[in-house]
Amino acid sequence: MPYILDSVSYPTKISVTKLAKKRRNALRFKTINKSHEFFNWFSDLINFHPAKDKLIGDGIKEFQFKQCPYVYSNTATFIIQTNGTEEIVSIDSCMKTTTQTPKSQLSELMRSVIKPYTMQYKSECDLKYCKYCESTFNLEVDHVYAFYKIRDDFLQQTKLQVPNIFMKQSNFVKIFCESDENFKNEWITYHNLHAKYQLLCKTCNLKKSGNCDDPPLIKYQNKSKKLVDGICFF
Repeated sequence: MPYILDSVSYPTKISVTKLAKKRRNALRFKTINKSHEFFNWFSDLINFHPAKDKLIGDGIKEFQFKQCPYVYSNTATFIIQTNGTEEIVSIDSCMKTTTQTPKSQLSELMRSVIKPYTMQYKSECDLKYCKYCESTFNLEVDHVYAFYKIRDDFLQQTKLQVPNIFMKQSNFVKIFCESDENFKNEWITYHNLHAKYQLLCKTCNLKKSGNCDDPPLIKYQNKSKKLVDGICFF
């Protein structure tokens, strides 16, 4: 089905989301009010959000694109309602029609709470290039032993109650409840004890995709032939 935003038809959710992120990033640190050319476009986008009534409130005064309070390197979208209320909104959530299950929310939170440790590894790693292709662009921290395997191993051995209810810190960010603090801390300790990291470029990381061993597709001898200006095109 087509998606209509500001009288323009888009064929897929992905096409809308990509354009929304492109415009959001181009408008970083800017405010768009009702006189702006993209105000109606973003207003129509919000109407696809499952929590649109809360986000719109009595009406939208303006949109602001500024530093995300949770991931400082990212740009976040803020809605300023006519009564002055400020709401932060996830672009991805605007085009989602399904609700996350408790299991998927738990996995997302378990990954979120160990992110400071993966980021610490990335900042302190001496070898700033992809293990497979040696690209220095778009480097990501990869779990040598897949994250989901560490997660599942932990969930099988823990004696603590596994959380299935979570606190909402903002419109789209959830955190563990205070009653699950022991679970969170035990998970962090277990993860840090069993996790081993490596740096991969985005392309190679997608090809590895959860495998614990080097997949045959990304084992090659002449790595330099797979790079153009240092970027992986394998």
